[in-house]
Amino acid sequence: MSKSTLWGLDFDNSPINQQMQTPPETFVKDYGVELRTITNLKLSAEVEPCFGLEFDKVNPELQKLFGLNFEKSKTEKLQKELGSVGKIPDIYHVYEFFVTSKYIPLYKYRIMFFMYTPMMYPVAIALDEDIAQDIGKTPKFTCETEHEFKESLQQIVQSNSVKTVINTMFGIARKAEFENDWANALEG
Repeated sequence: MSKSTLWGLDFDNSPINQQMQTPPETFVKDYGVELRTITNLKLSAEVEPCFGLEFDKVNPELQKLFGLNFEKSKTEKLQKELGSVGKIPDIYHVYEFFVTSKYIPLYKYRIMFFMYTPMMYPVAIALDEDIAQDIGKTPKFTCETEHEFKESLQQIVQSNSVKTVINTMFGIARKAEFENDWANALEG
């Protein structure tokens, strides 16, 4: 049975239910869960928001990274008081994806930055040049669809550069864990 709303929306029977897109960071987080599992918690791949969400608050370094050029809004003071009321594409969600380990606490290996609007796609990606070269892409590129993003993400995490660093980090973590276990055994 369909419900009528003042908005004229019927979510139970809406075609949008068949087209629901998954936020890009969800796919990236899945890789993090898998890395923790296959390394027996020695390594962790994390996804964290960075540099703020709204275009007026975007860090100039981030603008440069993605090739953006936002001028300060003339209504910035009003927006600070009332909140952003711009068009949907004026708001960007920016994330960093990196690998870290509790055994190497002062180091993290950044795999990529990615950014999207509330429309979710396209997704802009910024990579290290070595990773980009491994997968045959430029360091900055855009994935127009969810499918394209998932394919690119798989290429990125399976690149030689990423695998080399992960293997190295895993070796260091395994050695540190062994030394820690050995020291605890000697004390006990």
